[in-house]
Amino acid sequence: MLRLRGMVMCAGGMFSLAAATVLAAPPVMDRVPDNAFAVVGMTSAEAMHKDISALLTAVEAPFPMPEVADLLAMGGITEGIETGKSVAIVLYPPKKDPVKEAAKKVGEAAKDAAKKAGDAMGADADDGEDADEDGAGEEPRAVILMPISKYDALLTNFGAKPDAAGGITQIQTPDGEEGFVKDVGGGYAAMSDDRELLASFEAKTGDAPFKAKLGGSGDKIADNASVFVALNMDQVRPHWPELKKEMEKAVKEQAEALPMGEAPNPFENAAAMWFMETLMKESRSVVAGLKPSAKGFGVEVAVGFAEGTMMGDMFKGGGKAGELMSALPAGPYLIAGAYDYSSKEIKKFLKEIAAKSPDQGGSSFMGGMNPKTIDASDGAAFTIGMPKGGLLGGMLTGMVTYIKSSDPTGLVALTKSSMNELNGKAQEGMTFEVKYADKAAKVEDVDVDSWELKITSEAGEDMAQGMAMVFGPSGGPNGYIAKTNSGMYMTMAKSSELMGTALKVGKGGEHLGADKLITQVAGSMPGNRLAEFYIGTRSIADLVLPFAAMAGVTVPADKMPESLPPVAMTLSGEGGSAHFAMFVPTPVIKTVVDIGMAVQQQMEGGGEEPAAAPDGGKGETGQPRF
Repeated sequence: MLRLRGMVMCAGGMFSLAAATVLAAPPVMDRVPDNAFAVVGMTSAEAMHKDISALLTAVEAPFPMPEVADLLAMGGITEGIETGKSVAIVLYPPKKDPVKEAAKKVGEAAKDAAKKAGDAMGADADDGEDADEDGAGEEPRAVILMPISKYDALLTNFGAKPDAAGGITQIQTPDGEEGFVKDVGGGYAAMSDDRELLASFEAKTGDAPFKAKLGGSGDKIADNASVFVALNMDQVRPHWPELKKEMEKAVKEQAEALPMGEAPNPFENAAAMWFMETLMKESRSVVAGLKPSAKGFGVEVAVGFAEGTMMGDMFKGGGKAGELMSALPAGPYLIAGAYDYSSKEIKKFLKEIAAKSPDQGGSSFMGGMNPKTIDASDGAAFTIGMPKGGLLGGMLTGMVTYIKSSDPTGLVALTKSSMNELNGKAQEGMTFEVKYADKAAKVEDVDVDSWELKITSEAGEDMAQGMAMVFGPSGGPNGYIAKTNSGMYMTMAKSSELMGTALKVGKGGEHLGADKLITQVAGSMPGNRLAEFYIGTRSIADLVLPFAAMAGVTVPADKMPESLPPVAMTLSGEGGSAHFAMFVPTPVIKTVVDIGMAVQQQMEGGGEEPAAAPDGGKGETGQPRF
């Protein structure tokens, strides 16, 4: 079993620093061989220290960032390390024990025989627990690639001297564990507690078969992130059956522990399993990186796919989700977003998912996907605006959805037909009643249809209360539908005011795509966006904090800024790689830190009475400001 903890200590405070963040492909990746399972690395200890310090300073964090030299000294390293160069931990799967493998196979055969005997006797066989599952309790094997100024100087940290040229030197780590080191040239030393692994480890300068798999998006993440993880999917793929088994077991155990009973199991969903199998079969690499800075905290993940595969074709080009945002009405929002699925490759993927998904009657309300709707539209955008009655007024009563289509008339007709197909149907203890009326109202001189979906459930009062929380006093989904020249709008409440703000966008009215804070945050995200989503942090605070106050937790007015930028999440496509990014702006982090400290002071009895806000306790959204 690998004693990785001791080896990481030898790598020094550089990876103690990494643990303060989490999870790039800098120059050290040129030295990583193709048989590596995964790599954890950083551009340099100095660069990461600078990035983290910048963020801590920006949010006015009340604790200092230790210097790199101090962190290295904690790991017993005082000489020989180049803190300005990239470093990596190269990971390999646990080594198979032939005796243990044979015993496992015998155990599986005995278990299978017992089950068959039990079936023959009409009894339920006890699955039991495997005495020693494959890899259970074992850590991966690792080789640490450390940048060095001089090999002899590195060894003095362990009281050792170099062996013959090219030889392996045995050392003892600060926590008393046995380790081995060798000079691999080019200013790097390799370290491991597995002598056999280290002896076979080659780190040839400029030989970068692993790095070649990362793709354009993976390279960008690796080059820009402070710290990263890269998975070699060609090495992960053979372990997929074992990984899937472990994941399924974990999901089942967690679902059974839920207080409300079992949750849907993705391993019993044909669409989810098809997606996971396709992802595993067609991907070549996964790269995840973190980037703290004075602007905020970013997380990025890229999945590189093999050329000519379905997923590779789907992410070969980008999208124009930002243009769809311009169809949404401006105003405070809880969540807003857009997704572009105009390409034939994405439509093909979505229809595959629809075909394998459980039959939901083709209703978007019930989680289904209608292949006809996919063909009839090219993208969608939505905004969940602030509900007028607050949290108890119905979370979705301020929601507006825009669906782009080259055939708006056909799209509206298809939506009507899809809704009416649900009428009178029963599913999972629920019965549906649909009412659809053509030209039920006129808004902004446009005839709009109305729709209503009444759901009767065996859950009775509990279901009714939940529906009221989501859909307001109406107790169920309802709203207006309006056709435009480029698609259609749908609201989740029969509100002429709400539909009116949407229809005004086409007449030159204010739209969410021009929101200054969204534009500001979007500028920090990758381009070619297929999808983008924004979480309205200030609006959510205005919605939730009154309930916190009712519970006795009051947030001082001076801790809540008049406006806050949103948290952003995007999905892009470039050169056959899927690129996910998430960004939390500094003002949001600072506000959370400030509120957390203020609440802690109150709970400890040291808080001060909050001062009244100059605007009477209301922010820009018109909701109470606490």
